Amino acid sequence: MITVYEKTLELQTTDQTLRVLTHKREKHVLVVAVRECEEEIFSTTNAQEQAKEEAKQKNKSLASLDRDVADITSKLQRSQETLASGSVSSAKGVASLETEIAFLNEKRAQAEDEQLEIMEQLEALEVQDKLLKEAADAQSEKLARLQGERDLALASIDDEVASLAVKRTTLSTEIAPELLEKYESQRTQFDGLVLARLQNGICEGCHMQLSSHLVDQFKNMSPDDELLCEECGRILVAV
Repeated sequence: MITVYEKTLELQTTDQTLRVLTHKREKHVLVVAVRECEEEIFSTTNAQEQAKEEAKQKNKSLASLDRDVADITSKLQRSQETLASGSVSSAKGVASLETEIAFLNEKRAQAEDEQLEIMEQLEALEVQDKLLKEAADAQSEKLARLQGERDLALASIDDEVASLAVKRTTLSTEIAPELLEKYESQRTQFDGLVLARLQNGICEGCHMQLSSHLVDQFKNMSPDDELLCEECGRILVAV
């Protein structure tokens, strides 16, 4: 005759197997490889976004410099034309214009140097963007390949997990609700081993030798009675 605890013990064994399979799946070399590849893609995508944002800001700066250079050139041209026209006859006025022209030339040269520097930076960003795109394409291809290999390698594990999940659902319906609730609520506390076999006076949950009084009590009780381990508190069941 099947006791009330045998089905629960079977459920516990099923849960332990599911736990092992889940851990095996999570630590599978191809699962780890897929996760690492996804992290690489995430890192590359971030680098691409940062490069694009940097290029955007530099293009804004370059456009601003273009306007500055155009404005300086316009002012410089007017000053040069005024000087060349001879409309300013005084030595002081001529000196003032020459000073202004020298200042504008220097200011334009500085702006043009900044333009050149930014353009060189933009060229470097273009090269970086190209390299990042190539890396992203290669990583995407690698991820697709690894995912295929992972799915193939894990198919047997996933099939077994699915089968055990169905078995678990069936077993849960065959256990008294109050016992099932107790089992479910104590799984974390006892690291999945709520029920423990008693063999040769030793609890297989905590591996402690129990008192002869408790062992005798266990031998003489009804199969459906509950007896807890005096050391760890697990439900004791016969081998």
